[in-house]
Amino acid sequence: MECAKCARSEKMAAVLARFVDPWPAELAYPQRWDNIILELDKEIAKLAPGYRLNQIKEKFGELRFYYEYGSIPSGVEDKVAFLISMAEVDCSAKSSPAKL
Repeated sequence: MECAKCARSEKMAAVLARFVDPWPAELAYPQRWDNIILELDKEIAKLAPGYRLNQIKEKFGELRFYYEYGSIPSGVEDKVAFLISMAEVDCSAKSSPAKL
């Protein structure tokens, strides 16, 4: 039987391979965002082949996606902003009111 972490690593292998040293190749966000990250990776790779990742994480309920590429082609930033907003919509739909 395959462990859940191993299955996730296999699913996300292309994304994990884009991390640049010294940044650790880790997925520090809710697993339910994996499909958004895969879509984001696919779209950026179309516009900026060879782009590299520094970090992907959740911070204050928002997706943070830090990447580098020499000269960012037109359209990449808009695509990143749109897909990050999809994670934020997902996060707000899943969250419940804070309790003291």
